[in-house]
Amino acid sequence: MHTEHSLSSIIDRRIASLMEWAVVWFHPGKPIAGREAFQLRFGIGACTLGVLVGVASCVADILEGAQVEAIIVGCFAVVMAAHPLALRLGAPMERLFWTVMATLWVFLILHSLTTVSFEPTRPFWLVLLPLVAWAWSAPMAEDVAVPEGMRITEKGLLFALTAAGVILAARQLGLTFGQSNVTNDAAFIFDVALFLATVFGLVQIYDVSAREAAAELLRMRSLLHVCAWCKKIQDDDEWITLEDFAERRTRSELTHGICPNCGHNHFPGVF
Repeated sequence: MHTEHSLSSIIDRRIASLMEWAVVWFHPGKPIAGREAFQLRFGIGACTLGVLVGVASCVADILEGAQVEAIIVGCFAVVMAAHPLALRLGAPMERLFWTVMATLWVFLILHSLTTVSFEPTRPFWLVLLPLVAWAWSAPMAEDVAVPEGMRITEKGLLFALTAAGVILAARQLGLTFGQSNVTNDAAFIFDVALFLATVFGLVQIYDVSAREAAAELLRMRSLLHVCAWCKKIQDDDEWITLEDFAERRTRSELTHGICPNCGHNHFPGVF
């Protein structure tokens, strides 16, 4: 148990350190925190995972002689690698999220149409679409109200159902790449292992991204910029009173009173 916990901690720290390097390199400029920081880390981590899985699958397809599948998977890996580069060039994260979803949608359809006969394990990969959408839009600790997370997750599910419909329709029309099925046990075990590793990797990336974003937000909020004259507090780019800051950050309603020292100083006849 202790060994497993230590190994998990080492993996978390390694992923976190790689994410920090990736955030600095792919998103240079002003520091970010909260939801934006989480989505940045998760987006870069998910694209990196897609590249790694794509490369592994591409190598396996080449070794098996499945040239068409290798080309499709290789193109998928290249496009996924291009997303962080587009982020470095200034592309907005929201737009990149939907291009990643579209890339995954097209890839899963093409990957399911390569063989002449239907392979039942291929559609299981469609679960990645709602899973990615859920992880991207999950509510964060600082959200006062739940954002449009459920609607984005529903769109991810709709992506998956649409892809399943396209695959079914294409197969009914005979629109496949005509490749022979790979039915040996080693290929089947490798595909299942790759799927499980991808799902586990996404969950791990989500967990690390959420914890790093929360810790970063806590560090930023622990450093309060207070005006030396009027005692207002800087909250983002706005200077607000202590009362407003407390209501905004703690979501509590404040009431005013007077402490004994101030009572004696200002109302000596009463206190």
